[in-house]
Amino acid sequence: MENPLMRITENVPEGIHSFEEMNFQEELLENLHNCNYESPTSFQKYAIPAIMAGMDIMACSPTGTGKTAAFILPIIANLVANPADCVWGRHSMPRCLVLVPTRELAIQIAREFRRFSQGLGLKVRAVFGGAMAKFQKCNMKNGCDILVATIGRLQHFIDLRVIKFNLIQFLVLSQPDEMLGSNFLPEVSKLLQNTSMVSVEHRQTIMFSATFPEELQLVAGRFLKPDYGYITVGTGGGANPVIQQQFHRVPKIEKREKLTEILNLAKEILLLFLILLY
Repeated sequence: MENPLMRITENVPEGIHSFEEMNFQEELLENLHNCNYESPTSFQKYAIPAIMAGMDIMACSPTGTGKTAAFILPIIANLVANPADCVWGRHSMPRCLVLVPTRELAIQIAREFRRFSQGLGLKVRAVFGGAMAKFQKCNMKNGCDILVATIGRLQHFIDLRVIKFNLIQFLVLSQPDEMLGSNFLPEVSKLLQNTSMVSVEHRQTIMFSATFPEELQLVAGRFLKPDYGYITVGTGGGANPVIQQQFHRVPKIEKREKLTEILNLAKEILLLFLILLY
């Protein structure tokens, strides 16, 4: 049954019922199976064929609905089906750029790209602050098909002329509600106006978020083709109702102590569960 709270613009292609319908490469389907992906979620049923059809997409769907895989899978399938020489040396020229607001998300998405692209010959790199720039720079110069990056470290490499965007086919903004807010918008705008960046008309732009206020949707539209598709699940996004979230505000010097307390509590709950189970 389709999600009754899902809304989709008319130009979005008809949904799929299985990953096999997309004619993914055998290796990609095998990686899906190894990652225990049996069938697409309600969101993926429409997002994946829309991206495979070459559409720009703006989407808002709760956490836990499979947004990351929804853009990773068609991007991998497209890059593998349309191989290009990996450019390295003085400049690195990725074919896919994923912009994220935090290094934790950069690490997570890069890991997912590597899991799904195993054996398919794609080079996935991640650049973010809080890690050795020299090491990341060496990796970039060894070739890069897919780059996951935070804005600050990416701009650093642009200034060093390590990265150029002449070959970009896919531009993804993960959590665009944060990327296009007041904190990041000037940096994102500067990046997209880079002289080497492929124009809106000649790249495919994808924006997936759990929340997407209307005022930010208007900002996002500036970076998309006029006929972009829109997919939303729920009433404007937010956390999946089956996921419980708790926030603890603590002084910096007490963070380690609070984390230890939470982990010990989780350990006690797990032990109790195992005792009851057996």
